[in-house]
Amino acid sequence: MPPVKFRRKPSSESVGGVLAFVICTCRVALTTVQDKMLLVSLLLMITLVSMFFLFVEPITQQQAYHNFADKRLFLCACHSSSEGLFLPPNSEIGRNRSAGFVIPNFGDVVSNSVILIGGLSGTILLCLNDIGEVDEIRYWQLEVCLPIFFYSTIAISFGSTYYHWNPSNQTLVWDRLPMTVAFVSIFCYILEDYLEQGIGSTLLSPLIFIGVLSVLYWNWTDDLRLYA
Repeated sequence: MPPVKFRRKPSSESVGGVLAFVICTCRVALTTVQDKMLLVSLLLMITLVSMFFLFVEPITQQQAYHNFADKRLFLCACHSSSEGLFLPPNSEIGRNRSAGFVIPNFGDVVSNSVILIGGLSGTILLCLNDIGEVDEIRYWQLEVCLPIFFYSTIAISFGSTYYHWNPSNQTLVWDRLPMTVAFVSIFCYILEDYLEQGIGSTLLSPLIFIGVLSVLYWNWTDDLRLYA
């Protein structure tokens, strides 16, 4: 994470973006939240986020983020007697496609199979589970929130594989997009359990929109402030 740099005077672009953010979020909060303490907490959070955007310099994505621990290449030489072998990074053999199928950053790429198994398992359990008679909150959690979470988890496995196969800012977008949706869905699930009834279901769509927008905003501007 690069060091945070502050500025004395906000830029005109930041003022416009913050104004639109404040109007949209305050409107949602004022029309959906009935509990006064929760409403005050949300308005305080909106204020802090707005101040952060106004007086903090843009945070760029450091390229060192793409420097993985496991840089080994795995050569799947299926046509030969050997089952496969690990190669050092930038190996000349790995660049020769005739030598076999090569998996770059092997450990980071293959580990996404665990995420895929988790997403598929959750989806299958939801399909096989008979919900029965439940209240409105539990029905929303099981029929809306958890399916979004597990579908997003499956998407994460593919997006993360794509990113770790060829790490760059451009491929990182497809890793962060489904992760954002998954985080928001499970966050709203928890909100529905512990806070005011209906708060999670009300905030789910706006938060997913803001989360996806934060990733796209970073992709367009190389500014991580909204995503952070």
